[in-house]
Amino acid sequence: MIGTDPGKVAIMALASKKVAPELKKLKQSTDGFESVFLKNLLQNMRKGIKNTSFGDKLGNDTYQDMFDQAFSDSMAKEGVLGLGEMLYKPMANKVMNQAVDAVKAAAVKKTASQETQK
Repeated sequence: MIGTDPGKVAIMALASKKVAPELKKLKQSTDGFESVFLKNLLQNMRKGIKNTSFGDKLGNDTYQDMFDQAFSDSMAKEGVLGLGEMLYKPMANKVMNQAVDAVKAAAVKKTASQETQK
């Protein structure tokens, strides 16, 4: 637990700022994974039913694929299964811990460098 130690709070703030873009990309990736999973799930479920009212008309497959993609993207954005969040949390913690370690190492190196200059 970090607590309210000003040094630890400063380290967390620096680490958070450093990894914010990386965490944003990670969130997009994990949500994207959930979307792909949901689309695959929808397509496989659809194989078990007869043709819908869209019929066998030209372009039906394309329309159905676009519908499945939009529907799965929407469900993933809402976190319907929670798969994206389940993947994101442990990975984000790992990324954050690595950033904290890097900030600490940089601070130690800077302190050591300053002491040798004295």
